[in-house]
This record gives sequence, C-alpha cells and structure tokens, in this order.
Amino acid sequence: MNKLLVYTGVLILGLTGAFANAQKPPASLVPQSAFFIGIGGSANSTNFDNQSTWGKGTSYSPPYTPPVGSTKASITGSAEGGTDVHLPSQNNFSPSIHAGFFKHFSASKWLWGTKFSYNNLQATSTVNNQLIPQSGGYTQGGIYTPFNGNYLVRSYQQSIEQQFSLMPFIGHSFEKSYIYAGAGPTYSQIKTSLNSLTGFANFVGIPTAVTGLGNTSSYAVKQWVWGGAAMIGGTYFLDKNWFVDLNYTISKTSNHTTNWGGPWSFGGDAIDGPRTGTNQGTSSGSIVNQSLTLSLNMAF
Repeated sequence: MNKLLVYTGVLILGLTGAFANAQKPPASLVPQSAFFIGIGGSANSTNFDNQSTWGKGTSYSPPYTPPVGSTKASITGSAEGGTDVHLPSQNNFSPSIHAGFFKHFSASKWLWGTKFSYNNLQATSTVNNQLIPQSGGYTQGGIYTPFNGNYLVRSYQQSIEQQFSLMPFIGHSFEKSYIYAGAGPTYSQIKTSLNSLTGFANFVGIPTAVTGLGNTSSYAVKQWVWGGAAMIGGTYFLDKNWFVDLNYTISKTSNHTTNWGGPWSFGGDAIDGPRTGTNQGTSSGSIVNQSLTLSLNMAF
C-alpha cells in the first residue's frame, strides 16, 4: 500500500510537471535588447504643392548708334514680381538603409528604441513654360516709362534628393514580432532648378526679350533643410538574428527659401545694341513625402 501511494504520488507529480510545462508560453524570438542594421526599398509619394517663386531683373543698355538712324540714349530698367508654382506629385521607388537599437522595459513586453534611416529619394517634379509675372519700368533720356513683363522659365524643377531621419520609438513585442510608433527630425537635400530663363517686357503691347532672344540663363541650387517625420510599423522575426520590418513614414521639410540668380549679357543685334544686367530671385516652399518601406534586418 505504501509503495502504491509513493508510485501514485510520483505519477501525479510527473503529470503536474508536464502539464505546467505545456502551459508555459513558447520562448519569444524577440530579443530583450538588440542593435540592428538593415537594407530595403521604399515606395514613395512626394507632394510639391506648396511652392512659390519671385524674381527681379535689371538691365543696362549703353548709348548705341544703329547702322541706320540716330544714336539712342542709354537705357536703365528693372522689373520684379512673383507667383505660385503648381508642381505635380511624384511616385517612385528608392533604396534605403537603417540602423538602430531597441530594449524592453524591465519585466515587460513594452520596449523603446531609436532608428536612424537613409532614403535615397531622387524625386523631381517639373513644370514647363513657367511664367513669373513682373512689373517695372525703364529710364531713357531722363524719361521713365513703366511696363509689365514676364520671366519665362522653360523648365522649372523642384527635387528632394536624399533624406536622413532619426526617430525614437516605443513598441510592444509578441512571440515573433513587435509593433512600434515614433517621431523625430529629418535632414533633407533639396534642389531647385530654373532652366532656360528669358526676361520679356511688353513695350506698347509687343513682347521684347530684354535679355536677348535665345540668350537664356539657367540656375541650379542645392541646400540641406531640417524637417520632421512620424512613423508606424511592425517587425516579424525569422529567428533570433533576422527580422523583416514594414513601416509607413510621413515627413515634411521646413519651409525653405532658395536664392538663385546671376549676371547676364547680350551682344545686341542690328536694331538694339549690347545689354547687360542681372537676374535674382527666390524660390520657397515645403515638401511632403510618404514612404512605405520593407527591409531585411540583422539583430546583434
């Protein structure tokens, strides 16, 4: 009888232990803490709606005697004005790289971390035959004459070429994954291009290329600007060292201003003599980019 009780007790203890082990949740593949690096690709939608430009042109024509006719007095003129620029949105794919760190809070499924990302966006939006309205006047022989005109830009372009972001995040882990959300600053390279710019003035209703017909100027300016971004995402661990990450990020640059311009000159023709002058202007606006990024990452 005593032996039976012992054997029964051992059996019960064994079954209890097996049942307890069966009730234990499987070990999580998500490390308690890890650094990670990854590479992937992004599907991007970039909005350039909030753009405007302003320009001012000056000109000087020295006294000139045409082949036929009397000498013309020198001419000094200027005109300026601005307009909104309506650039279409752009969709493209781009490579991206990531690095970061995460760590669980003590005895918790909640975690915190930070992610550093680089996205080689190379998104450019173009509008052709952009007009920049202007008004001004010229002085010749002591007489001032007002006029209206336009800068004609054959190709106006705004680009966001590359973007860095640093985003702290908070998340919650599960058996093989974690979800997260975060926000932080961005640093983006912006490029503004005005290609084949010509200054026109309307004298008595007749458009005249003040800077010279076919004598165009082009300007391209790059600059780095700060901005901000927010993201949400999730991971899935293939094993302890490898996981895939899918996240959605929306970013916006600060309202940057680009200065462009430079001198121009025209050799003249049979009617009008040589002319010189300057173009100067600004372009401003912000850029919004939305990215859906899929990456493969290694945790260590």
